[in-house]
Order: sequence, then C-alpha cells, then structure tokens
Amino acid sequence: MPGVARSVTVGAGTPPVPTGLKVTSTDATTVQLSWTGSGQAVGYRVWIRNVNDGSPPKADEYVVNETSRVIAYLVPGVWNYAFCVTAINGEAESGKSTCVTAARPPGDGNPSRPPGDGNPPRPPADGNALPLPTVANKQGNPLSAPTRAPRTLVASAGQPT
Repeated sequence: MPGVARSVTVGAGTPPVPTGLKVTSTDATTVQLSWTGSGQAVGYRVWIRNVNDGSPPKADEYVVNETSRVIAYLVPGVWNYAFCVTAINGEAESGKSTCVTAARPPGDGNPSRPPGDGNPPRPPADGNALPLPTVANKQGNPLSAPTRAPRTLVASAGQPT
C-alpha cells in the first residue's frame, strides 16, 4: 500500500518560520495554540517538550492546515510543556518558531497542583466560620480528635501480659 504524500506548492520552496505563537490554557490539561502562518506553507507541525525532564521537543504526529491547534491530555498540567511550530511545504520544513509555555496557574507554586488560587476557603461575608467536616468512627459517632485504641501485649501462649 503506498504511503500518504504531503501536500506541496510547487516552486514555493521552504516556507518561513511561523511567528506569533500564542498558547491559551482552556483547562489544566488542554491548550489552544495559534500562530501566524505563511502563504508558502501547506501545513504546520506542532512540537511539544516536557520542560521538567530536559528532553528535546518531539513532533506531534499530525500536520494541520490551519494556523491553530488544540492539544489535550497534558498531564500533570499544561504549565509543564513548551510548544513550537514549524511550517511545511511537501518535504521542506521551516525551522521551529519561538517556543512558548502555558502560564502556571495561580496558587502555591506546586507544579503538580491543578489550577486554583491555592488558598483555603474563606468565611462567609457575615463573619460566621465555615463548618469543619465531621469525621465519624465505625459506629457513626463523631470524632473530635485523633484517638488511639489501648494496646494489650499478648504473650506467646496467648495470655495478656
């Protein structure tokens, strides 16, 4: 079975590097990328790099015709990845654009924490404190503090000591 050939604009040569790459987080694991393309390009390839492991960028398997792309399932979060784009014309491919990263969500600076402000819940405006969660033991009785059951030492014959 013959392979699928890439589209080409004959005589256009190698397209210029895409510019203006922007990344917008749509949620903790999904980004929307957009960039400025060229009339010489018939497609674009996104390159992705995990900024935590020092690995080089890897080409996404899809070549897109548009100047935007959604990338999903970026775990542990979009802020751990850098993105670049190349322009393609047949087998000719531009250099990589400037790489960009998604902004880290506000919070305590923990890179594995999902987006949020990182602050504990605030009391209501009327000044009343928020109720604390109630923890119950196996019998359903609420516990107000951690408790320990008394220990009984058992001798080898099974008699308490």
